[in-house]
Amino acid sequence: MANLIRVKVFPVGQKPYWQTMENELVEFQNLVGGWIEPIMLPHKDDEPAIVLLVNEEGKIIGLPGNLILADREGVTAFERRSDFLCGTVVACRTVDTMEGAEFDTLREEDIPLLCRWIGRRGELE
Repeated sequence: MANLIRVKVFPVGQKPYWQTMENELVEFQNLVGGWIEPIMLPHKDDEPAIVLLVNEEGKIIGLPGNLILADREGVTAFERRSDFLCGTVVACRTVDTMEGAEFDTLREEDIPLLCRWIGRRGELE
């Protein structure tokens, strides 16, 4: 596991930014403000595995809506009114290791794949 990884952070109501951080559970928890819940984005075998990390209780505790998930490529949940992510969202890669899945650096070339599965920001009705 790499000690430092680069992630994309999507804070509520602010511009997303890149952050280099320690690859430690507590660091991810600090970013999302609580226990993390990983949401794997669908991908093909030849594509990187990207995971979105959110506060596990974000909806329950009333964190504001942030990113809208697509339920299939190109169709946002906003259009279907099905699901959205609350609070700060952290995007990174996952890789399989001998010890299991580990978080890894998100790369610039991963952004188009990420954008296929998250919708625009905006008011959630």
